[in-house]
Amino acid sequence: MFHEQEARAIDFGACGFGYYLFDLGWTLSYIHPAFRDQLLESYTQQFDLPHNYVLRLEGFFIAAQLETMNFWLGLPEANEWLPCHISKLARREFKRYVNKEEFLFSGTPYWE
Repeated sequence: MFHEQEARAIDFGACGFGYYLFDLGWTLSYIHPAFRDQLLESYTQQFDLPHNYVLRLEGFFIAAQLETMNFWLGLPEANEWLPCHISKLARREFKRYVNKEEFLFSGTPYWE
């Protein structure tokens, strides 16, 4: 990309064409819960979502975080911050998911 006539690299590591709910779940895992409904509201103006989309998006959110952690395990500096990250996810999103409690639109995100 270019900014003021200067070339700047951007990361397309997670880009691709996948199952649309997985792509949405992945995206939602990096957006604060207070703003996720706004994204989905805009999305549904163009495309329909299935009746059980929240449960499915939460499952894909979890899958996206597990896949991301798998990547981070290979980074030497991850030993400093990854245990805290995993702990927060386990106590918050993962716990609520296995207990069949919705988390997508509420709570504190794992990065806070």
